[in-house]
Amino acid sequence: AEEGVKLDRVITAEDEAEQAAAKRFPFLSYTELINLPPKEWVIDQILGAGDLGMVYGPPGSGKTFVLIDLMHAASLGRQFAMRFGVAKPMTVAYCAGEGQGGLPERFAAASHFYGTESLPHFTYVPIVPALYYDQRSAQHIATIEQFIAEYRDAQNAGQVQALDLLVIDTLHSASVGAEENSAKDMGEVLRLTKLAASELGCAVMLVHHSNKAGTGERGSSSMRGAFDYMIECKPLASKFVMRCEKLKDGKGWKDQTFDLVAVGDTESVRVWWDEPGEMISTKGKLAEKLIAELKARPEIGFTAKSLAEAVGGTPASVNNALARLESKAQLRRVLHDET
Repeated sequence: AEEGVKLDRVITAEDEAEQAAAKRFPFLSYTELINLPPKEWVIDQILGAGDLGMVYGPPGSGKTFVLIDLMHAASLGRQFAMRFGVAKPMTVAYCAGEGQGGLPERFAAASHFYGTESLPHFTYVPIVPALYYDQRSAQHIATIEQFIAEYRDAQNAGQVQALDLLVIDTLHSASVGAEENSAKDMGEVLRLTKLAASELGCAVMLVHHSNKAGTGERGSSSMRGAFDYMIECKPLASKFVMRCEKLKDGKGWKDQTFDLVAVGDTESVRVWWDEPGEMISTKGKLAEKLIAELKARPEIGFTAKSLAEAVGGTPASVNNALARLESKAQLRRVLHDET
């Protein structure tokens, strides 16, 4: 400073850093925009890092079983639904507020299929954090802000890992008191959902119900407009379908059909995915062909390969069809040499 000039304050490097951090609006050039990193898919063509979205369907649509299968695939870093790659084993937190009594059996059925007795990257939370509430009652309920703070504390203590996916089941349980058809109320739900994604650095998946007409999700369309992805589950003919209803940054994928089949000695069922691209009519005709072939030649000990050659199918599709028929007690498979 010049002699005789009084400085009110010296601007330090820390002051400049604080001022830069306090700015809310970055101004990027066209070149900087073009060079922004591409979208990071954590489950290919399903959800990306930090995405917000929803899985919805009517009661009895298989959505809970789809969700459990997805969480297994994500936690283990395995392919989901026979077609969607998982980039790496993901850390998943599952908050469930409905139907908790049947969860152990449902998870056991899926774990039996995946050949695991534990999910090292999975955390279950038997309380759904509130995404809507009156500020006057905030200290008396389990808010999403409290969930964020407690998850961070658990992470700092080494009890949990940095979160990749937060699943909240259901949206109704998380938004008690909100008017589902109100854009204002659901806007607050959306704000707190975004807060969780931002503060925890994770994607968020809400589980919801279909409307009475079965034409979409229940409530205000404002949520749909803001979400990155939406997946619908519903009954379809003699099976079920998982359908891409919205994928903001990707190409909508074709419907994925599935069955629910019993697994091992568990009392529950798990998802049995059809091969991508298989049509229901073809599936039904294939099953009919298999039964007809087996009845016509009872003296033959067929393998899946020889059956595939006999009916004109692939070994994989025949194996899937046989498993479904066996789960429905329409046939029984045995070893060629049971001794």
